[in-house]
Amino acid sequence: MWRKRILEEIARADVGVLLITQEFVQSGFIRREELPRIVGRAERGEMELLPVLVEPAEWEELELASFQLTPGRPT
Repeated sequence: MWRKRILEEIARADVGVLLITQEFVQSGFIRREELPRIVGRAERGEMELLPVLVEPAEWEELELASFQLTPGRPT
């Protein structure tokens, strides 16, 4: 039920704010289900995407290379 709702909300969103943590990076559900949909919509101009790095994380391996990453906390 919650998976379906998350994907429905991604499909309707005008703005996506991704709070990047190491747990976010390691989440299989996020990497397989959410991130491809969000990035795809943003690349097609269907939503604005703002990835925010809130703690040190190995985010470089994610599909976010074409988006400006915003530092959320000083390191």
